[in-house]
Amino acid sequence: MDWAKNMSNDDKLRRFNLASRIQTIYLMQYATDKEYDCVLDICAGDGDITIKLAKRSRILYALDEDPIRINKIYEAINHEKLKHIKLNCCNAENLPYTSSVFDLIVCNSALEHIKNYKQVIKEMHRVLKPNGRLIVTVPNADIQFGSIFRTFWQLVLRLPNIVKKIICRKSDLIDLYSIEQMQKYYSKR
Repeated sequence: MDWAKNMSNDDKLRRFNLASRIQTIYLMQYATDKEYDCVLDICAGDGDITIKLAKRSRILYALDEDPIRINKIYEAINHEKLKHIKLNCCNAENLPYTSSVFDLIVCNSALEHIKNYKQVIKEMHRVLKPNGRLIVTVPNADIQFGSIFRTFWQLVLRLPNIVKKIICRKSDLIDLYSIEQMQKYYSKR
C-alpha cells in the first residue's frame, strides 16, 4: 500500500467506506435470498447488517465483545421495534451456543481483528447446522481502495439510472444520491 501513503486520511476513509458498502451489497445478496429460522451475526459491530438480517430471520443472535457496540445495537433494535434479536456481549472464540443450531452465520470484516481466528472458524463450524450457510468477509487493500471494482463500477455508472437501481436493488446504494457519489468517486480514477 505504498501508493496509499500520499493520500489524505479523508480520501482513504471515503474509499474504505465505499468499499465497505459494496462488500455489504454482496454479503446481503447472498444472505437474504431466503428466510432463515436461526441466524448468528458474529462481531456485529454497529448493527447495520444485524438489522437487515433480522428482517429475513425468525430469530437472530448478534454478538460483539465491545459493550458500547452492543448498546448501540440494542438502541437500534428498539428503534426498529424488533423483538426477535438476542444480543450477547462476548468474544467469538468461545461461542455460547449449542452445536448445530444456526442456519446462517455471518462474520463481516472481523476475522482480521482476531488473533486466534482459527478457533473462531472452529466455533463457527461447530454451531452451524449441517448444510447451513456461512458467510465470512475480510477486507483486502486493493478492494478497499477501489482498484478491483474500478472498471466494473465505471461501466455500471454509464448505464441509465433505472438500470443502476436494478443492479443495486438490494443495497443501500439504491438511491440516486449514492449512485452520484459513486460516479464522482470512480470518474476520478
